[in-house]
Amino acid sequence: MTDKRRKSAGRGLAAALAAAAKGDTTDHAPASSAPNTVSLPIVDLGQLAAQVAAAAHQSSTVTGSGERGGATAPLPSRGREGKKLIGGHFAPEISTQLRILAAEENTTVQALLEEAISDLLVKKGGGRRR
Repeated sequence: MTDKRRKSAGRGLAAALAAAAKGDTTDHAPASSAPNTVSLPIVDLGQLAAQVAAAAHQSSTVTGSGERGGATAPLPSRGREGKKLIGGHFAPEISTQLRILAAEENTTVQALLEEAISDLLVKKGGGRRR
């Protein structure tokens, strides 16, 4: 692209951004005589994001009767149903070591953490062996 065309494109973009800031969504880009130019519609990204979020929310919720739409409640995860999250922030090395150990033991990080917490509770007198 030549310097002259870059400056022209920059002015067109600047004009479009200024118009969009004022709420004007009409196409203010200068007509181009370039042979391989594609004209794309102006998209309101905020509206698009809201539509995507609404669709994602609708697909992840159900009504009491199990039908989609209407009054909503979150879908329970079968593995998490009746359980509570216990979390913590650890050094990245700890996370890596846990994932490696889980792979070596052919188990999950969840199972390793459950075993470690159970052992800690037994050690401290507040738990029982599984």
